[in-house]
Amino acid sequence: DMVGARVGASPCKNQFGNQEVEIQSTGSIRLPLTGFCLGLSKDCPKKPMEYGEEIPTCHAVLADCRGKDAAVWTWSIAVASRKGIGQVMIPTSEMCLELQNHDWVHFDLRLAPCRSTDAEEQLWLWDDLVTSQEL
Repeated sequence: DMVGARVGASPCKNQFGNQEVEIQSTGSIRLPLTGFCLGLSKDCPKKPMEYGEEIPTCHAVLADCRGKDAAVWTWSIAVASRKGIGQVMIPTSEMCLELQNHDWVHFDLRLAPCRSTDAEEQLWLWDDLVTSQEL
């Protein structure tokens, strides 16, 4: 069973296959090749972090799209003039999806508190993004 397995990342190859992502009207992020959605590892906070609180290691994991473990994501536009660039976040915990680079050898998708500055690893580009701020 792949539910709960960490989701990795790699440099872009093409727009289909294992790098294809669908944003559902429900707020789920679906990986069509696998049939799974993006969920959160069990150690992810359920509410916003308090100032000074230790940040847990929190990763994106495979989740059953029909189950309670599929996360609900929102799109936050980081730069108003560039609607296709923004942050993908879990609003209930104010955690953002970010790319963790391991010396350009492999990459992980993890979640960390959303930042408004120095947040390059939290910025994503969606080519076909509609003007709505909701996914």
